[in-house]
Amino acid sequence: MDVLRVLKESLQLLRAKPKVFIPRLVTTAIYSLYLLYMAWAAADLTFPIQPEKAASMLFPSLLVLASLPLLYFIDILSHAMYPRIVADFRKGNKISLRESLKDGLRAWKVVVALELVLFAFVFIIAAPASVFAATYVYTGNIVPLAIASALAFCLIIAFAVLMFFVVPSAVLEKRGVVESFSKSMRLGVEHRGSLLKLNILFTALLGVTLAVAYYVKADNLLSLASAALFVGVRLLEAVTYTYVSVTNPTAYIHIQEAKS
Repeated sequence: MDVLRVLKESLQLLRAKPKVFIPRLVTTAIYSLYLLYMAWAAADLTFPIQPEKAASMLFPSLLVLASLPLLYFIDILSHAMYPRIVADFRKGNKISLRESLKDGLRAWKVVVALELVLFAFVFIIAAPASVFAATYVYTGNIVPLAIASALAFCLIIAFAVLMFFVVPSAVLEKRGVVESFSKSMRLGVEHRGSLLKLNILFTALLGVTLAVAYYVKADNLLSLASAALFVGVRLLEAVTYTYVSVTNPTAYIHIQEAKS
């Protein structure tokens, strides 16, 4: 797989059809509302927390936690719209966001399965990571934390490589859950070199975006300026995630065409 060609073709689609940003803009807007609510709830807390205040925050907190699975489902579903978008663009067909959404919804079992696998993986990574972080806080020894962070990064990249083609395999070839995951892992191992480059690049892009988001959050600015920067950062995230979502099926289609 020609990684540079995949990246260039993905950029061409984004320039030629700006409306493909809409799905990720919608999900980013939903995430933004979620983050704003969390920030509002945190700002309203005072320490030590009074029992009355804790009781009043219990239901909203449970509601936020309960909405997380739905939030991730919508996120992955928007990602599942792009295989159809990319396929239609490459064929010269009209791009329909409605038809792309229908294709994503037809693959809802794979979307849910991927969400569950993602949650399980995050838990597996987060549980030991919190132990190493706590060890660093109490002992000041950064070596175990650094080793754990490096190991976590390698596991995340490996996971991304193996799961990279689950969605396009399900949407473009109408595969079921087991078939989509097995094909993705098979292609991930077969094309691990190219996918490693792509995922390291995406990780770097997302890392820069998160760093900018952290800076904006930490910077003490006037409310209007803060709001403008918040919107700007969220737009940057939407653009980055759209690029990732377009590159994913583009790479899959390239691999399939090379085999035929």
